[in-house]
Amino acid sequence: MGRLTRSYHIRGMDRVLYARVPEWPEGTFEQSEDHEGLLRLNVEGIRSPEQLQAAIFHLDQIAEQFTLAVSLRIGCPLTNMVEASIEPHFDAEGVATVNVTLRASDTLESSVSPRAPPSDIEQLPAGAARWIHTLTETRTLAGHPDEVLKRLFLIIEELKDVHGSVLTAVDVATIDELALVRDFVSHPVCDRKKVSRFISVRLPSAMVSPAPMLTVRYDRTNVEHRNFVGRFDPSARGIVNKLLAAAIAALT
Repeated sequence: MGRLTRSYHIRGMDRVLYARVPEWPEGTFEQSEDHEGLLRLNVEGIRSPEQLQAAIFHLDQIAEQFTLAVSLRIGCPLTNMVEASIEPHFDAEGVATVNVTLRASDTLESSVSPRAPPSDIEQLPAGAARWIHTLTETRTLAGHPDEVLKRLFLIIEELKDVHGSVLTAVDVATIDELALVRDFVSHPVCDRKKVSRFISVRLPSAMVSPAPMLTVRYDRTNVEHRNFVGRFDPSARGIVNKLLAAAIAALT
């Protein structure tokens, strides 16, 4: 019988996650002074090459789901890479020896106090990956509220029809406004009547031409324009959080 140990270098964290090194049945997680993480996972009792491949797949899945769960919790886009894999090798007689595979890796990118590690390793369904990646990417776009809003609205558009029951009447009305602002920032010049009327009243400096051919344009070099769009961020995130929680619950 053999033992598989795989180490995953997790990048992108901006804080210490736990007050002490957690020790889960699956393995451990440690961080360096610059917050880079090393997740070590193990499987015991491997008896064949087929079991080894299944175990590798299983550990890779755990690592990905752990990365997703932490990414959502701290709001940072995270990545993981296999840094080392210590694998049993089976000869013709079925005797296990050890292979060590090292892989090159790069490094991890607030602040909340570390918390005690949970009793179970943090996990989220892999099916939530695209939503979480889209949401946490907004962290890197803080200087561009137009790009942030586009990504938040992508999640809202995808989830609202299926999970809209968690939204209030105010949320639904807010989504209509968010759609208008998203259209405003998505075109060089916007002449859609609803968009133009909504924006010209609230942001007169965006007007390019007056009625009856009313058009508006978003200028990301204009502080007033950026601030206007940024005011919709909290309400958009609130709606995203409700929809995302419902969508994740439906996957579990």
